[in-house]
Amino acid sequence: MKEMVFIIFFILLMAIQQSLQEPHPTSHQTVGHHRANSHSTQHHSPKEMMIPGNSNVVKGITVHGAIIVSDHLEDNDVKEALDTNKARFPGDEQIKKLSGARSRNYYELQSSLPFNLTRWSAVFTGPCPHFRHGHRTERGLMWAHYRIWRDFIYFDPDVMAFAKDKTIQNELKDDFISSADGVFKAYRDGRLFKNQSPFKEDDVIVIFEDDAYSVIDDTAVTVTEELSMMGEDMIYLGWCEGRKARPAPLCAHAYAVKRQGARKLVRYFEPCGAAVDEQMAIFIKNNWVTYRRAHPWSFKTLSKSYNPANDTNYGIFRQCKNQCGSVNGHRRLNDLSARGDAPVHRNNKLLV
Repeated sequence: MKEMVFIIFFILLMAIQQSLQEPHPTSHQTVGHHRANSHSTQHHSPKEMMIPGNSNVVKGITVHGAIIVSDHLEDNDVKEALDTNKARFPGDEQIKKLSGARSRNYYELQSSLPFNLTRWSAVFTGPCPHFRHGHRTERGLMWAHYRIWRDFIYFDPDVMAFAKDKTIQNELKDDFISSADGVFKAYRDGRLFKNQSPFKEDDVIVIFEDDAYSVIDDTAVTVTEELSMMGEDMIYLGWCEGRKARPAPLCAHAYAVKRQGARKLVRYFEPCGAAVDEQMAIFIKNNWVTYRRAHPWSFKTLSKSYNPANDTNYGIFRQCKNQCGSVNGHRRLNDLSARGDAPVHRNNKLLV
């Protein structure tokens, strides 16, 4: 009998010790599947680290910046993408000049903006097996944009779930709970943070391709004014036109999108569909996203250094095609400015 009592006592003692060792959720308790060694920023070089957004540009929201860079053009696997530039930059010298021009353009662009740009590497990939048309870099460019949209709207679902759990909230010693790497934080009062920045649906990300440059002098002030008047899902800060796309604009070298708008872009994006700017035109014409162009007065007075020769763009930001070349080659068989037939999107309700 004494042995049985001792065994029961020992079991109870072990159970109590184990319960004392189990950590209770606190602000230091990490949850979610988001770990430091799996976070996307861990795979970037220092110059491509995720940069927190700026909460001082427009009152009440955080403005983020992103730019798709093609500064790894010395790689052999992208030389094919530069075939169209051989006449301008013969041989391997074309790669060095094109890469240098785009790199210089990036730094000039960054210096003119009221927020910092996070550098996103370009994507080079082949066409889908059942959708063979389109240049290989055009498909990659589409994925480069999608990757930014998807990251902009992403928040660790486990952190979100813990934040909504009243039982966990009652046991918190402090006010927030975070992911293991500290990227995602959820506060008891409902506030969310990602990469040290508030996470709100009205937050904005301004996305550039690395051939975009400003044609006005007071870029920072003008862009701030445009964003402060942003009531739509998207603003085209630079664009081109295509007969079959009208009234929607084309080109995606400079645009701003709210987080709630980015969710719509992700929802309707077709991985094997048309080029990214053509898909955006389809979204607009089907009323899936709201948009506007930059106001005419924002680029009424152009910089004296701006050379309008051969410029087919409009808006605050144009494309430096002469100096920066064309990485995607513009060999699109489904180009809305050239095709007689409209592209088909699997989700569309109306043909554009």
